[in-house]
Amino acid sequence: MYGNSSVLATAKYNIEEEKFRYSNIMCERCKVEAILFGSNTPLSLREIASLLHLTSQECSKYLRGLIKDYSRRETSLEIRKIGNRYRIELKKEFVQYVYPVAEKEFSQSDLKALGLIFKSGGLSRTQMRENFGERYNEIITKLKDRKLISAKKVGRAEVFRITSNFFKYFGVRPEDIPMGQEESKE
Repeated sequence: MYGNSSVLATAKYNIEEEKFRYSNIMCERCKVEAILFGSNTPLSLREIASLLHLTSQECSKYLRGLIKDYSRRETSLEIRKIGNRYRIELKKEFVQYVYPVAEKEFSQSDLKALGLIFKSGGLSRTQMRENFGERYNEIITKLKDRKLISAKKVGRAEVFRITSNFFKYFGVRPEDIPMGQEESKE
């Protein structure tokens, strides 16, 4: 369960309104924080504002307040800006403590496949099989399900390339790609 029990104890569920009421605790800034915490990927100001039915200016004000709060507190978390997107992250100096217990989203093979596809601008099914053996189909399926790669027929071969979701998920910008990789943008 998220949060501390004293905060949750103040929450009241109103069946008629079908929502939680948090007296003074549930402020707009708290909603912005909750969205950042719950998202697996960095979000733009516009995306956060849209989810909360706020203007970009209002959302920006709440986000700036949150960033200031996080920088003043002694906490292992920070709100980090990646390009024009934001996310709540663990500060680098605390990663070593979490690593042994954190659930791994991707196996080493998954990450290696993404790296090879990114670096080469695309890998064929045959190349995937050569690099990953019998597990290649499992890797392809997982990365396609996560919408990090896409498949395209090139002649008789099926070629896998990274998608725009790759950039969003890993918080990199397409313009940060080294020269010679432009063809892998989608």
